[in-house]
Amino acid sequence: MALVDDYLDDVEMTKITVENDKKKILEAIDLNAFMVNPIGLLRLLGNEFIAQHLEEVKTSYKSGQSFARKMLNEV
Repeated sequence: MALVDDYLDDVEMTKITVENDKKKILEAIDLNAFMVNPIGLLRLLGNEFIAQHLEEVKTSYKSGQSFARKMLNEV
């Protein structure tokens, strides 16, 4: 059970980090630029967001793989 709890703790910490930065990006949206080119602005913001969180994405992926292997070994 500790394995699951540890994994869920890691997931929660990552969610908090991403959520905090997501709020910063949403606050920075220029509504005038959004009205002129919504798709372009959203792509730009999305690319910026993923670039800032690439390490969290990689870490989460590795953590998920490790968790799955450990769970399968316990079964």
